[in-house]
Amino acid sequence: MVPVERDRVPVAAVKAASGLLMKYTEFPGVGHSLTGLIYPMPELHRWLFEQRLAPASASEKVE
Repeated sequence: MVPVERDRVPVAAVKAASGLLMKYTEFPGVGHSLTGLIYPMPELHRWLFEQRLAPASASEKVE
């Protein structure tokens, strides 16, 4: 089992770098068998399909 701290550190770094759209949820005591818990959650699917790439600015476009 991987210690949860290995997830918390990079999550904090992403959020500190303006990763405000990132969602992170812990399910204490569930371990790795959480797929049956999260896949039926409608809010997961709603959030996932709301995600869009921001249009590239003129300086980011590669020709």
